[in-house]
Amino acid sequence: MANKIVILKYVYYGITIVSLVVIAISIKYLLGGYEPLKVESIGPSEFTVAGSMFEGKENSTAHQESIATIQNYIEAGKLKGEFTVIHYPQADAQAGYQQFIGAVLTGNVFTFPSSLQIKEYETPDALGLEVEMHPLFRPSVDEIKKLMVDFYPNEDISANPIVEINKSDSHKVGWYMPLP
Repeated sequence: MANKIVILKYVYYGITIVSLVVIAISIKYLLGGYEPLKVESIGPSEFTVAGSMFEGKENSTAHQESIATIQNYIEAGKLKGEFTVIHYPQADAQAGYQQFIGAVLTGNVFTFPSSLQIKEYETPDALGLEVEMHPLFRPSVDEIKKLMVDFYPNEDISANPIVEINKSDSHKVGWYMPLP
């Protein structure tokens, strides 16, 4: 009798573990974690970003404050556009990241906070990748850069910045790399 109880106990443990694995896989699937990543050439690209430069450690307090400031401007209507981060190549790992955090301006924008800078991009060709996926499962910028560099083997584009545009109405995000 005692052996039968021990065996049933392990059967229940097994069923519980299998159930949790199935639930975890289902959640990842529903949140877009298995969406394929496909880089495409998107042709000429032109956009304007209003924001501020950040240099330092990613996920530091100053970094989070820079992100919150821009998101507050967007939510308050002081910036009309999609939240954007331009990731510049990391020259020195000790120095941290260099990012331009802002918003791609949409529509006719005549006013915006004076503390922000403007960066304009116009390129004859660009690479792009868009996914609709929860932030927990999104690939890192380094993974995106590797995919883009592998897609475009003609030239060394590893020094090009990557523009990350987060759509405000969904979990959709796009990464773009202007080409020379």
